[in-house]
Amino acid sequence: MLGHAGFTGRDSWRYLHRGVGGLGLAQTGPPVRVAACLRPSGWWLSVAEHEIGVEAVAGTPSHGVGVLWWLGTDTAQDDAALDKAVLDRALALLYANGAREIVLYAEGEPLPAQSLFDTAGFVDVDHLASYARG
Repeated sequence: MLGHAGFTGRDSWRYLHRGVGGLGLAQTGPPVRVAACLRPSGWWLSVAEHEIGVEAVAGTPSHGVGVLWWLGTDTAQDDAALDKAVLDRALALLYANGAREIVLYAEGEPLPAQSLFDTAGFVDVDHLASYARG
């Protein structure tokens, strides 16, 4: 319907979910720096020895639900070990602070880190499509 009215659609966000089952997070890998952040309340994570690399923002769990607001990979680097180290540390931090399940908001289509999220036990819940006139 919107297409007929002159709008163009695209997948903007994907919503993923992971329960506590099958945790099995790696305990080794590059050191990940964790710093408190206020907005959202939670933590900012990054690979400590790299100027450009991988970063994530994890929100303080509420009512057993943790949110991984963002996991960003620099397109100039392609290091699956760095990606996995930051994701594993974020998940471990969320579970250690009371999360029993985790929601992840991921931008874009196709999702560059989809295989990483699949391997970590995330499943797609929904997609948000945005539309713009033109």
